[in-house]
Amino acid sequence: MQDGLDEELQQMDEREQDAPTLVEAVHLDDPLSALELQPLSVVEKGTTIKQAVELMKKNEVGCVLVTENGKLVGILTERDLIRRVMGHGLDHSVETTGSHMTRNPEYLRLEDSVAHALNHMYDRG
Repeated sequence: MQDGLDEELQQMDEREQDAPTLVEAVHLDDPLSALELQPLSVVEKGTTIKQAVELMKKNEVGCVLVTENGKLVGILTERDLIRRVMGHGLDHSVETTGSHMTRNPEYLRLEDSVAHALNHMYDRG
């Protein structure tokens, strides 16, 4: 059984070596739209925590964007769930994203450069 696992890990390593890195795939002055970004996971402010977590699991993402009337008002992350929801005895089928999200998240536009995004993330930690 270990041999099969070792072989699979070796194949994964070989695929990773053949895959271009972010720096090879795009240039720092390219817009963010040049990246192969996965679709956003978006919920309305009144969505229950249970529904938001189900969407995160389904889309294999660590957060959902929270909107109200089509406008971004927050983000609910795995960290938010751990710090604000888990272990507090809350009913996840009743509690909503609007009560536990991080409000007014910073964001970039698709026309912003990759360099600007990296600098923004570095500056903001």
